[in-house]
Amino acid sequence: MRVKIVILTALGLIFCSLLSAETSYIKSFLLPPETTRDDVFESSGLNFLEVQEGFEEVSYDNKYYAATLNDEAINKSLSKDFDSAIELFDEALAYNPFDAKILNNYLMVMAQKAQMTQNVKDIAFEKRLDEIALRLLAINPRNIKAALLAATIYFNSFNNYKRAAEYLHYAAKFEPNNTQITQSLVASLYATGKYRKTLIEQAFGHMRKMPQDTQTAVFLVSALFEKNKFYEAEAFLKTSPTRENDPFLAHAYVRARFSLGKHEGLLEIAQKALRKFPESDNAKSTELIINSLTPKTYLFTSTLNASLNMASELEKLTCSLPQINESERQSISLMEVAVISRNRKTILKPIAREDGSLYVDIPRSAWGTKLSIEVLRKISVKPFFKPQQAPVPDINEIIRKSGVDLTNRRLEMLYRYVNSLEGDFLINANRVVNQGLSYYENRTRYGLDWIFDNPGKCDCTEYALLFLALALKKGMPARLVNGYLIKEEMLGTDDTVGHQWLEVYENNRGWVSIDPTLYSTMHLAYHKNMLSTQIIFSVDLEAEQNAFELSSLARSDKFDFTVSHSYKFVLLQN
Repeated sequence: MRVKIVILTALGLIFCSLLSAETSYIKSFLLPPETTRDDVFESSGLNFLEVQEGFEEVSYDNKYYAATLNDEAINKSLSKDFDSAIELFDEALAYNPFDAKILNNYLMVMAQKAQMTQNVKDIAFEKRLDEIALRLLAINPRNIKAALLAATIYFNSFNNYKRAAEYLHYAAKFEPNNTQITQSLVASLYATGKYRKTLIEQAFGHMRKMPQDTQTAVFLVSALFEKNKFYEAEAFLKTSPTRENDPFLAHAYVRARFSLGKHEGLLEIAQKALRKFPESDNAKSTELIINSLTPKTYLFTSTLNASLNMASELEKLTCSLPQINESERQSISLMEVAVISRNRKTILKPIAREDGSLYVDIPRSAWGTKLSIEVLRKISVKPFFKPQQAPVPDINEIIRKSGVDLTNRRLEMLYRYVNSLEGDFLINANRVVNQGLSYYENRTRYGLDWIFDNPGKCDCTEYALLFLALALKKGMPARLVNGYLIKEEMLGTDDTVGHQWLEVYENNRGWVSIDPTLYSTMHLAYHKNMLSTQIIFSVDLEAEQNAFELSSLARSDKFDFTVSHSYKFVLLQN
């Protein structure tokens, strides 16, 4: 049996839900669920103690009749008359219910019949199969062949993977070094859709003995992915020889490293996997990862749409242009600024202020009831993983300017919980914030109390603010980042929603990027890394998404206006 798993179908946002009550909210800011009952497997279903009570002395005549009927049953089975053979075996067992030879023959014939009637549900047949197999194990608890044969029938003919796993789990206790048993047990456990903890333990033990077993490696890595155990998956695949010969495992290694944020050298690994296995079900995942790790050049159009009321009262109309942060990883070229009004496009010349910001004066000829201001830029961006040299910021000044109330009672409760967790504080905070909030595009910037009261109605600004508060409370300098996350399906289309994340200052790395909104799907892919799908508009403590600003001078207060904005990215170079 071969299982195909699609690791990742799209790089984007996925959102979870949460109760809004304060007590539920605090309790819900937890790490992934602890081991559940369905994670651990026990073969307690094999109970043949009651069977043993049926042992009794059998007379010579009964043994003779049973042996005769056994021979007749075998002859019937040789002619493929399995139903008649089973009836004869039942008669034989009525005379001698615990004859191991008869029971073994009976089980073999049941296996032949099950193979002929594969996937046909027959509860009575399954029940009888159990009775025969358990009798054999009651007679000889070490009759591993009987357990394996029963497991094979349950798995292949009845798709009863749990029962198959029970027999295999039982057999493995007697023959823990039998790799065929553990291989089959792992396959059965995987097919149940449960018992991942036991599966992982069994599979790791098996792979230490059989490092070339690709099938078990697939089940192991699939289960690790289901449990978000990317560290374990990456460590296993890094040295496993199976990765070189299996498309699922080759692409899974790329996905595991990406999820852990281990991007150094990943582009070459991903390209190699795609060249070797281009037709894999998981190739799309690798393509998307390659896309985010490859330098890009985009044509970026930001548009402000304005509706003017009583434009005749206007004396002057000015528009401040959105500024975009330029850095080592991101270079900006201003291509064109234009106003579109009354079906006419007019090119405008930007004017620089003393602080370096730009604005344009809107000509009177464009003062209609509606107008649009388009700013066209070319943006070249590359992924960035190395440390950035930056002066150590003043944490007290950052806290003061942030306006965040670090004495908030519920923030204090959440901080104490996150700080008590083992491991990296930032990773734990990332996970806790993402799991505790549920995404909803509210298009409004709210404070901490609103977040705690409405955890199911938060967008990226609330995710970033809550993480910012936790970092500042820890004494780590942090700042909000306003920008855009480019998704493949949005290229060439207008979008009205930007994105916000944050940066945290680390002594050995400078400012590092963290995006708690993306943790549920990207995990640590955007943790301390900047990818070529991220555009930074501005970095400050009060980053505003609407960077356009329209200002006016009018003769009376009758004049007013409303505005909206949109973004569009077109990929120029990959």
